[in-house]
Amino acid sequence: ILTPGRRHAMSSTDFTGFLPESQLAHSLLDGLCGIEIGPAAHNPFGLHTISVGLSRQLNPVDYEKFEREQLNRCGKVAEIDISADASSLPIPDDSTDFVIHSHVWEHLFDSLGALEEWVRVVRDGGYIFVIVPKRDALPSDKTRPLTSIEELVLRHNSSETAPIQPATQHRTVFSPELLFEIE
Repeated sequence: ILTPGRRHAMSSTDFTGFLPESQLAHSLLDGLCGIEIGPAAHNPFGLHTISVGLSRQLNPVDYEKFEREQLNRCGKVAEIDISADASSLPIPDDSTDFVIHSHVWEHLFDSLGALEEWVRVVRDGGYIFVIVPKRDALPSDKTRPLTSIEELVLRHNSSETAPIQPATQHRTVFSPELLFEIE
Protein backbone atom coordinates (compact mmCIF):
# COMPACT_ATOMS: atom_id res chain seq x y z
CA ILE A 1 0.00 0.00 0.00
CA LEU A 2 1.26 3.48 -0.79
CA THR A 3 1.63 5.58 2.31
CA PRO A 4 1.55 9.32 1.71
CA GLY A 5 3.89 11.22 3.99
CA ARG A 6 1.64 14.21 4.55
CA ARG A 7 -1.93 15.30 4.63
CA HIS A 8 -2.76 17.65 1.76
CA ALA A 9 -4.90 20.17 3.55
CA MET A 10 -5.29 23.92 3.92
CA SER A 11 -7.68 25.99 5.93
CA SER A 12 -10.36 27.81 3.97
CA THR A 13 -9.33 30.94 5.82
CA ASP A 14 -5.86 30.80 4.27
CA PHE A 15 -6.82 32.04 0.80
CA THR A 16 -9.66 33.70 -1.05
CA GLY A 17 -11.34 31.76 -3.83
CA PHE A 18 -11.10 28.60 -1.78
CA LEU A 19 -13.77 25.88 -2.10
CA PRO A 20 -14.92 23.91 0.96
CA GLU A 21 -13.67 20.36 1.43
CA SER A 22 -16.10 17.60 0.45
CA GLN A 23 -17.84 16.25 3.53
CA LEU A 24 -18.85 13.14 1.55
CA ALA A 25 -15.19 12.46 0.70
CA HIS A 26 -14.26 12.83 4.37
CA SER A 27 -17.06 10.49 5.48
CA LEU A 28 -15.82 7.76 3.13
CA LEU A 29 -12.05 8.32 2.98
CA ASP A 30 -10.81 9.72 6.31
CA GLY A 31 -8.22 7.36 7.77
CA LEU A 32 -7.35 5.90 4.37
CA CYS A 33 -4.40 6.67 2.07
CA GLY A 34 -4.96 7.47 -1.57
CA ILE A 35 -4.04 9.22 -4.77
CA GLU A 36 -5.41 12.59 -5.85
CA ILE A 37 -5.37 13.15 -9.58
CA GLY A 38 -4.90 16.77 -10.68
CA PRO A 39 -4.98 18.53 -7.31
CA ALA A 40 -5.93 22.19 -7.17
CA ALA A 41 -4.92 24.53 -4.35
CA HIS A 42 -8.34 26.23 -4.42
CA ASN A 43 -10.20 22.90 -4.24
CA PRO A 44 -8.51 20.76 -1.55
CA PHE A 45 -9.84 17.50 -0.17
CA GLY A 46 -7.76 17.54 3.03
CA LEU A 47 -7.13 13.79 2.85
CA HIS A 48 -4.01 11.65 3.13
CA THR A 49 -2.99 11.58 -0.53
CA ILE A 50 -0.14 11.42 -2.95
CA SER A 51 -0.86 13.98 -5.66
CA VAL A 52 -0.48 12.98 -9.29
CA GLY A 53 -0.66 15.55 -12.02
CA LEU A 54 0.84 17.33 -14.94
CA SER A 55 4.23 18.97 -14.62
CA ARG A 56 5.78 21.68 -16.71
CA GLN A 57 8.01 19.02 -18.32
CA LEU A 58 5.14 16.64 -19.11
CA ASN A 59 2.69 19.18 -20.57
CA PRO A 60 3.90 22.79 -20.39
CA VAL A 61 0.82 24.41 -21.96
CA ASP A 62 -1.79 22.77 -19.72
CA TYR A 63 0.45 22.99 -16.65
CA GLU A 64 0.92 26.73 -17.06
CA LYS A 65 -2.81 27.27 -17.68
CA PHE A 66 -3.76 25.43 -14.46
CA GLU A 67 -0.92 27.06 -12.54
CA ARG A 68 -2.25 30.53 -13.50
CA GLU A 69 -5.81 29.53 -12.62
CA GLN A 70 -4.77 28.40 -9.12
CA LEU A 71 -2.68 31.51 -8.52
CA ASN A 72 -5.56 33.73 -9.65
CA ARG A 73 -8.08 31.92 -7.48
CA CYS A 74 -6.16 31.55 -4.25
CA GLY A 75 -2.54 32.69 -4.59
CA LYS A 76 -1.09 29.20 -4.29
CA VAL A 77 -0.35 26.18 -6.51
CA ALA A 78 -0.97 22.62 -5.34
CA GLU A 79 2.13 20.46 -5.02
CA ILE A 80 2.53 17.52 -7.40
CA ASP A 81 4.22 14.48 -5.84
CA ILE A 82 4.24 12.36 -9.01
CA SER A 83 4.31 13.85 -12.50
CA ALA A 84 2.14 11.59 -14.64
CA ASP A 85 -0.86 11.47 -16.92
CA ALA A 86 -4.14 10.46 -15.23
CA SER A 87 -4.38 7.49 -17.62
CA SER A 88 -0.90 6.12 -16.98
CA LEU A 89 -0.01 6.03 -13.29
CA PRO A 90 3.47 4.81 -12.29
CA ILE A 91 1.91 3.08 -9.30
CA PRO A 92 1.70 -0.66 -8.52
CA ASP A 93 -1.51 -2.65 -8.87
CA ASP A 94 -3.81 -2.77 -5.81
CA SER A 95 -1.57 -0.35 -3.91
CA THR A 96 -3.90 2.38 -2.68
CA ASP A 97 -7.15 2.74 -0.79
CA PHE A 98 -8.65 5.27 -3.17
CA VAL A 99 -8.27 7.50 -6.21
CA ILE A 100 -9.97 10.88 -5.99
CA HIS A 101 -10.28 13.88 -8.27
CA SER A 102 -12.45 16.86 -8.97
CA HIS A 103 -13.09 18.16 -12.48
CA VAL A 104 -10.41 16.11 -14.24
CA TRP A 105 -12.22 13.24 -15.95
CA GLU A 106 -14.15 15.41 -18.41
CA HIS A 107 -10.86 16.73 -19.85
CA LEU A 108 -9.48 13.27 -20.72
CA PHE A 109 -9.79 11.85 -24.22
CA ASP A 110 -10.03 8.19 -23.11
CA SER A 111 -12.28 8.34 -20.05
CA LEU A 112 -12.71 4.57 -19.94
CA GLY A 113 -8.96 3.95 -20.20
CA ALA A 114 -8.37 6.31 -17.29
CA LEU A 115 -11.04 4.53 -15.25
CA GLU A 116 -9.41 1.16 -15.98
CA GLU A 117 -6.10 2.61 -14.74
CA TRP A 118 -7.69 3.87 -11.52
CA VAL A 119 -9.36 0.50 -10.91
CA ARG A 120 -5.98 -1.16 -11.44
CA VAL A 121 -4.25 0.80 -8.66
CA VAL A 122 -7.09 0.69 -6.08
CA ARG A 123 -7.13 -2.31 -3.72
CA ASP A 124 -10.18 -4.57 -3.49
CA GLY A 125 -12.84 -2.77 -1.48
CA GLY A 126 -11.27 0.62 -2.21
CA TYR A 127 -12.88 3.71 -3.70
CA ILE A 128 -12.82 5.78 -6.85
CA PHE A 129 -14.26 9.17 -5.89
CA VAL A 130 -15.02 11.37 -8.90
CA ILE A 131 -16.53 14.84 -9.13
CA VAL A 132 -17.60 15.87 -12.64
CA PRO A 133 -19.28 19.15 -13.61
CA LYS A 134 -22.95 19.67 -14.20
CA ARG A 135 -23.97 20.10 -17.82
CA ASP A 136 -24.00 23.88 -17.49
CA ALA A 137 -20.59 24.24 -15.79
CA LEU A 138 -19.13 25.74 -18.95
CA PRO A 139 -21.33 27.85 -21.21
CA SER A 140 -19.90 25.97 -24.20
CA ASP A 141 -21.18 22.65 -22.80
CA LYS A 142 -24.82 23.81 -22.73
CA THR A 143 -25.14 23.53 -26.50
CA ARG A 144 -22.99 20.43 -26.96
CA PRO A 145 -24.64 17.02 -27.14
CA LEU A 146 -24.24 14.80 -24.12
CA THR A 147 -21.50 12.24 -24.59
CA SER A 148 -22.79 8.72 -25.21
CA ILE A 149 -21.35 5.48 -23.90
CA GLU A 150 -20.82 4.48 -27.54
CA GLU A 151 -18.60 7.52 -28.08
CA LEU A 152 -16.53 6.67 -24.99
CA VAL A 153 -16.11 3.07 -26.17
CA LEU A 154 -15.10 4.30 -29.64
CA ARG A 155 -12.46 6.62 -28.14
CA HIS A 156 -11.23 3.84 -25.86
CA ASN A 157 -10.85 1.36 -28.73
CA SER A 158 -9.34 3.92 -31.11
CA SER A 159 -5.70 3.61 -32.09
CA GLU A 160 -5.63 7.34 -32.81
CA THR A 161 -4.03 9.77 -30.42
CA ALA A 162 -6.14 12.36 -28.70
CA PRO A 163 -6.76 15.44 -30.84
CA ILE A 164 -5.16 18.63 -29.59
CA GLN A 165 -7.61 21.00 -27.98
CA PRO A 166 -7.48 23.72 -25.34
CA ALA A 167 -7.19 22.51 -21.75
CA THR A 168 -10.22 24.59 -20.85
CA GLN A 169 -12.53 22.59 -23.12
CA HIS A 170 -14.30 19.49 -21.85
CA ARG A 171 -13.86 16.42 -24.02
CA THR A 172 -16.79 14.65 -22.34
CA VAL A 173 -20.13 16.14 -21.35
CA PHE A 174 -21.30 13.81 -18.57
CA SER A 175 -24.88 13.12 -17.57
CA PRO A 176 -26.14 11.06 -14.64
CA GLU A 177 -27.30 8.46 -17.16
CA LEU A 178 -23.81 8.17 -18.69
CA LEU A 179 -22.26 7.74 -15.26
CA PHE A 180 -24.69 4.90 -14.50
CA GLU A 181 -23.90 3.26 -17.85
CA ILE A 182 -20.17 3.44 -17.11
CA GLU A 183 -20.71 1.96 -13.68
